[in-house]
Parts: sequence; structure tokens; C-alpha cells
Amino acid sequence: MLRRLTLIDQIEFEIKQRISSGLWQVALPAERSMCAELRVGRNSLRAALARLKQEGLLMIEPGVGIKIRHSSGGMASQPQETVALLSPVPLGNLRPHQTLWIDELRGLLAEKEIIVRFHCESRCFRPGAAKAIAKFVKLQPASCWVPVHSTLTMQNWFQSSRTPCVIAGSCHEGVDLPYVDLNHHATCRHAAITFLRLGHRRIAFLTRLAENAGDQQSERGFMEGVAESEDRQAVGTVLHLDNDKRHTARVIGRLMARSDAPTAILVNQSYHYLTVFSILMQMGKSIPANISLICRDHDNFLSFLEPTPAYYGDDAKLFSKKMIRVLTSVMSGAASSNTRVNLLPELIMGSSIAPLALV
Repeated sequence: MLRRLTLIDQIEFEIKQRISSGLWQVALPAERSMCAELRVGRNSLRAALARLKQEGLLMIEPGVGIKIRHSSGGMASQPQETVALLSPVPLGNLRPHQTLWIDELRGLLAEKEIIVRFHCESRCFRPGAAKAIAKFVKLQPASCWVPVHSTLTMQNWFQSSRTPCVIAGSCHEGVDLPYVDLNHHATCRHAAITFLRLGHRRIAFLTRLAENAGDQQSERGFMEGVAESEDRQAVGTVLHLDNDKRHTARVIGRLMARSDAPTAILVNQSYHYLTVFSILMQMGKSIPANISLICRDHDNFLSFLEPTPAYYGDDAKLFSKKMIRVLTSVMSGAASSNTRVNLLPELIMGSSIAPLALV
């Protein structure tokens, strides 16, 4: 009579499968990550891990992690190239456009028989996280890393450790690493110039606190666009938002109550655009009759708004293809550290922007 597999048996089988396939080569992920991936409770997972330890497959070191001693067949599996994406938030919490290029990247790398792993490890993105990054990267070896929303500390660590990586985004000043990003500096400079050419003289940029390089470049580009205007009455304002809609409402309320309130606003990303749009409508502001709006970034859900937002659009497939090109170069050792790809988005003129004469 065949024995029915228990949950512990199934977990043990799944772990062995990941080890033999080369998905987990040197160490297992953290328990919390495995519980989420395997969709099991911690007690069940630990029971399976204890069995594998008794079998001699795993070596559990408190405070260090769970290392793999050998494959389930008794011989070390052939190492397979892997690309590891490192993010401060789960995949489902990234902007839809970001998940699109990541999904496209998975497919393209799968054709090359390269495994893609996604790691959410917020500790690696905290201030002074160099030790946490070093420990995590050691436990999760990869052929190349792709940090998303990377901090200055993280970029400095990858540069100083010479760990192969390609930044999904821009490099901070003083960092010389390969990267693929949109040209936010040129985009925001163009947005400011576009507003000014339409006759707007008081314009604003609403953005997150500039913690990553792309947002810093956005602010500089926007203010450069204002500074290049021949009209001395042209004024540009940069205000910072967080992810709290109440905070955003207060910022916009104070901004629109000023005697020099802007007649045009550039918003940094789609989620903030939704919030800004709805708050302005609640204030009785008609778009673009009272105020013009442009979104720096784009996600498809914005197309359901009326009036249709003006935005800077880019191709997720093109982004992933550029990322593949740089990744394969880095993994082959052929790329220099200054391999940099800046993609220039195109302004899609929606119905949320109008000349000042119509405002």
C-alpha cells in the first residue's frame, strides 16, 4: 500500500527539487521567504528542514543561515547562471510598469537558460546597511545582481566589493556601475520647457523626497528647464510628497492657497498623479481649465482617467531588452563599469495640458 505524502514530505520534496535544479546552490533563502514561496507555515517548514539536516543535505548555522552541503543525489549539481533582483518591496507592490519589464526580463533570460530570482529584503535598503547587504549577498549567490530602487549605500557596496551587478535605475554621483534607466533629467527638463512654451509662468514639480538618483536628476532637470527660460517671471517650485494621501492633500492645499499658485504641475509617478488629480478635483479645480498636469512616469491604468493624462511613455519590452544586453555583457566579463543606458521617453500629449490662455 502506498503511503500518502504528508505536508512535511511535500515540503522536503520541493526543497530538494530547488537544490537539484540549481535554483538554490549554496544556501537556502531566509525562513520567512521560503514560507512565502512554498505557502506553508514556519513549524512545517522547520520540520522539513530538520529532516534534511539529518540526511546530511543541510547545515544549519544559527545567526548565519542554512547552507547546502551537497545535492539530493549526493553529487553537487551543475551550477546554473542566475540573475538576482533585489527590491525593498514585494514584487506586487512595485509599479505595474516595473513588473512588466521584470516579467519580460524573466522570459528573455529563460530563453537563454538563465534563472531569475526575485528577493525582497528591506533591511538591505536601510541607512548604513552595508553589513546586511554583504551577509545577504553571501547567502544568496548569483551570477549578477539587479538592484531596484537602490540607495547610495547599496551602490557603494556593490562597487567596492566588485560584485557583478546592473543597476535598474541611475547611479548616484561618485558611483560608476553599469545601469539601465530612463533619462529623468532630460524628461523633467523637457516638461518644464513644455509648460513654459505654453505660456505658463508659475510651474511646480511634485515628487518623492529625492532618495534615489533618478529623482535627484529629475529635480535638477526640472529646475534647469525653468532657468533656461528667457522670461524672468518664470518660477519653478519643487515640493516633496510621501505615500500618505493626507500629507499630499496638505501639500497641495498649501500650494494652491499661495498668491503665486502654479498653473501647471509635473507629477513624478502614476500613483501620486492619481492622488493629486483627485485632490485637485475635490478642490473644485478643473483640469486643464484651471491647471495643467503632466505625469513623468506612466502606467496603463492612467488611461481610465478623464481628462486623459499627458505623460512620458516608454516601452517595457525595450527596457528589458536593454537590460538583457548589459546583463549578458557583465556576466561574460566583457562590459566595463561605465556601461550606461539612458532611454528617452516620449511625451504623449493627453488632454490634461493646455496653453495658459485657456486656463
